Amino acid sequence: MKPQIGYVLAAAALSALLSLAAMPPAAAPKDDAAKKLCRAAREGQIDLVRKILKESGPEALGADQFGYTALHWASLCGRREILEVLLDAGADIKAAGGEEGYSPLHLAALRGRDDVVRALLDRGAGVNAVDGLARTPVHAAAQGGQAAALDLLIQHGGSVEACDAEKLTPLHLACLSAGETVGRLLVEHGAPVGAVSASGQTPLHMAALAGCCGLIDLLISRGAAVDAIDNEGATPLLRGARCGQIAAARALIAAGAGAGIRDATGRTAADYARLFGFNELAEVLVIR
Repeated sequence: MKPQIGYVLAAAALSALLSLAAMPPAAAPKDDAAKKLCRAAREGQIDLVRKILKESGPEALGADQFGYTALHWASLCGRREILEVLLDAGADIKAAGGEEGYSPLHLAALRGRDDVVRALLDRGAGVNAVDGLARTPVHAAAQGGQAAALDLLIQHGGSVEACDAEKLTPLHLACLSAGETVGRLLVEHGAPVGAVSASGQTPLHMAALAGCCGLIDLLISRGAAVDAIDNEGATPLLRGARCGQIAAARALIAAGAGAGIRDATGRTAADYARLFGFNELAEVLVIR
């Protein structure tokens, strides 16, 4: 699977999860204790959480129909007090939730629930635990653009060099999300600017694709190869051109990117600009 495809699928799954978390309270159907506890945690009903735990005990700490426990929902929705109650009751802080395999810490980091991130770390959550894509909470914070959560994770030993199943680092995800603040934070803490993914792409490829000129300039200033070639023969300039990123193209050309380089199909960046109707970009890419 190409990195961009994997990223899109993961983002789609997350979007569905967040939409559910944002739903208004609904009348509770007859269901088991775990479902009731998950709903109460999601909606912030701490008294009901205590009542369900008292009546049902450990049975209520299991997963709901989505594969998430009440601790996952409390982490996702930023319910710090409920999280503490659940942990005191024996909730599994390392539980993998849903098809994605997110831990509670992954979800808190992704949403920037800084107080929950701190609480989970203080209670022993695995700062470098991996989800179903082999991504860590540092990946999650980088993907979500959550600088404060990212800083907390790094302070507690979170690796800025961790690679997921596609060999994407947190910096790759920050660049693909155009997360300039988290990207800078990662670089400041030693994230490798030349890391190469399974598809041969560097963070600079991702920043060009996303059109994030701030990150493009930062990466190049830290030694990123401006004409790095991925597995399809594409440079960052070629990747950006496919998406019509005019400002990114200008930044790369100013840094010495080769506009005449051809990818595995034999096309140049200007060829792609003309192919997709990016006429202004094609003018920028004309070789003089």
